[in-house]
Amino acid sequence: MAMMKMRDRAQGRGGKIIAGAVIFVLAVFGFGAFTSFVDTDPSVVEVNGVSINQSSVLSETERRKRRLLAQMGEAADPSLINDTLLQQSVIERLIDRSILLQFGEDLGLAASDSRLDEIITEIPAFQIDGVFSADLYRNLLANDRHTPISFRAALRESLILEDLQTALFDSQLVLDWELKRISNLLSQTRDLAYLVLKTDSFMQDLEIGEEAINEYFELNGSSFRTQESIDLSYVRLSVDALLQDDEIVVNDEALLSRYEEDKAAFAATETRRASHILINAGDDRSEAEATQLITDIIARIGAGESFESLAKELSDDPGSSGLGGDLGYVTQGAMVPEFEEALWALKVDELSAPVVSEFGVHLIKLLDIRLDEFPGFEEQKEAIAHTMRLEQAEELFVERIQLIDDLAFQEPDSLTPVVEQFGLELNKITGVHRGMEDSVFANANMLDAAFSSDVADEGFNSKTVQVGDSAYWIRSDGYYPASQKALDEVREEIKSILVSEAARDRIDQAAEDILQQLADGEGSTTIAAKYSMDWNQVSSVKRNQAEIPPAIATLAFTLPRPAPGKKSTGKTTIADGSVAVVTVTSVTDGDFAALTDKDRGDIKTQLERSIGQDDFQALHTSLKAAASISGR
Repeated sequence: MAMMKMRDRAQGRGGKIIAGAVIFVLAVFGFGAFTSFVDTDPSVVEVNGVSINQSSVLSETERRKRRLLAQMGEAADPSLINDTLLQQSVIERLIDRSILLQFGEDLGLAASDSRLDEIITEIPAFQIDGVFSADLYRNLLANDRHTPISFRAALRESLILEDLQTALFDSQLVLDWELKRISNLLSQTRDLAYLVLKTDSFMQDLEIGEEAINEYFELNGSSFRTQESIDLSYVRLSVDALLQDDEIVVNDEALLSRYEEDKAAFAATETRRASHILINAGDDRSEAEATQLITDIIARIGAGESFESLAKELSDDPGSSGLGGDLGYVTQGAMVPEFEEALWALKVDELSAPVVSEFGVHLIKLLDIRLDEFPGFEEQKEAIAHTMRLEQAEELFVERIQLIDDLAFQEPDSLTPVVEQFGLELNKITGVHRGMEDSVFANANMLDAAFSSDVADEGFNSKTVQVGDSAYWIRSDGYYPASQKALDEVREEIKSILVSEAARDRIDQAAEDILQQLADGEGSTTIAAKYSMDWNQVSSVKRNQAEIPPAIATLAFTLPRPAPGKKSTGKTTIADGSVAVVTVTSVTDGDFAALTDKDRGDIKTQLERSIGQDDFQALHTSLKAAASISGR
């Protein structure tokens, strides 16, 4: 896309991580996105002679790590992610991707620039009020370790992979008899009944003797242990709290001095609002033909037609044509050289001659010239004050950490001197244990410090533990190592376990008895009465019918078709742990003729995709087995 590639060096403000924005095709196969553009970048692995370079691996590993941390939430601990295993996984995915890309390219698959342009400009994450924003596009990509060039390369590769998979799907031939057979199976209905044996019903009158409890404890006693825990006192120093420290001084003289420094360093930037009409040149149109079209457009403008309407009608730049060719304000260095040289030679409302660039031939119009001016002191005063206080607070934070660390070491048996000398609050927390959540001690570094030998065993103050913009010093108020629980402490817990196990045995035996009675011809009503239960009878049940427990529906449609007057029977465990005995009394095949054209089409598409996915996986497996992979 011309407009975006001309602007891909322009500066913009920071944006949010693009994680969810890189449309579905970038994750079609879960292989990530990678591109390398530095010849000196060392190779990590070669696939059929094609290198996967270190920068590609590192960038994709970082993307995946950031997305994993985002999924883990605000309290995410990066130390929980094994970087080595993550990188190995990324390398394998990049190998898979490279193998498939090479095969697709051998088949002649490609993605045109115009197709990329259309997709990128339609991604909602790159739009403001429904209109593509080049600045937002660049900023989001930068936050995800992409440049516009690498993103387009990654998108191009993903589209090739998508086309490869689509080609396999589209090549699948589903015969009419296959479609009819599968349709009849999928729309099949069954009459069934099921009896649910609930655990609670089989716990009555269960007696667990002392001998059984003792035996269970002897065999499984090691699983009944208290969790290692510790009660703690701690103090916290933060950069935010230091912003109001008495040592931080920001007066008007200092503010004005900083303002003058910033103003002196400011270079007024001239920005120009440009508009253009682009005519592509390439396989379908020569450069000479594109130039002639631009010349014809200049003539039409001279005859009275508007630049904006002709841009909407004729421009091949999808990002600006809808805006009448308007590219907005741009700075020098943001455009390709040919475009920039022509733009900076124009006067306001003047048209350029045809301008040839790598993207085609342009007609450029200068709409406005703007010189950015440095804002006034009063406008900047509050922001400068905050910046100066923050700078001093960060410096003071480093100094205080050293002072507090020294004092905590010199007075290892108490945090009181730290509290008194530095005015910090003494906090207390009890029952800190590994795996706790919703606490600063959910952080792995904090837990390691808490359970270190210095703190837990020796009772000393900890060294500094820094978490973000905060620093902590902790000490033990009582350490409780993991220990074996006494039998009396876990007697009721063991009894509950044994009761549940005994009830499960009863249920399994009852289910087997019921199945045997059904096989012997015992009536369903008689059987239900023996167990004081009722059969749930349902007619014409469809697959995945909402009101039927999934496990029961799955079993019902895997049981064999019953003979006339007979029943197919089986048992299954449902979600709540209960056991269901299921009988199928009748099977009615679907009626292909009764299906709508849409239903038939949907079933055919599902069948094609299922076969295509199997073929695609088989293709990938065979290609990987035959590939030459070196370096991993």
